[in-house]
Amino acid sequence: MLGAFNSGGAQITQQQEEKAAAIQDVATVGWGKQTIMFGGGARPRFFHVTDSSNFGGTFTFASLASYSAGQPELFTMNQGNPQISFAQKEYYTFVQDEVQLHPSFSLSLGLRYEWQSNVDYRNNFAPRVAFAYAPARVQRSCAEDLEFSMTVNLTSCSNRLPFTMGIHLLDMAYLQALIAVICPAQLSQGA
Repeated sequence: MLGAFNSGGAQITQQQEEKAAAIQDVATVGWGKQTIMFGGGARPRFFHVTDSSNFGGTFTFASLASYSAGQPELFTMNQGNPQISFAQKEYYTFVQDEVQLHPSFSLSLGLRYEWQSNVDYRNNFAPRVAFAYAPARVQRSCAEDLEFSMTVNLTSCSNRLPFTMGIHLLDMAYLQALIAVICPAQLSQGA
């Protein structure tokens, strides 16, 4: 009953099952200051979906008087087979060329192609351009060298460090020195 009450069960029954596999192969060839990486992959996916929502039907009444009289304004009910199964195959291939232009700067150029079985569009080429900047070599107190790379935002440093490192740091002085090398503006702004 619009504006007064709703009654009855929710009649929402949905289930989705997906089975997927991923297969890929990547090769890297390097010489001098240049590294070429190429490869490809496939990802078959299989879906089974059931949506039997509102298979019992729903009455809609315009007013309490029409409800009392048993005269619905609208009756809706989903019918048919609530199940569907389909497969989707995805393939990709790529080539990437990375050149070390300076000891602290490298440039990468590449091309990627993707194809999906459920979309009838074959012109899926995507050019790639990237660069990496390694600003410094940091000396740790335990005499180990730590060399790190990151992607730099040329306009300004953000509030977060613009990279992820898998290093467990126990010495806060070392962490502050690392942040000062990566983004000196962060410390001066008090972030």
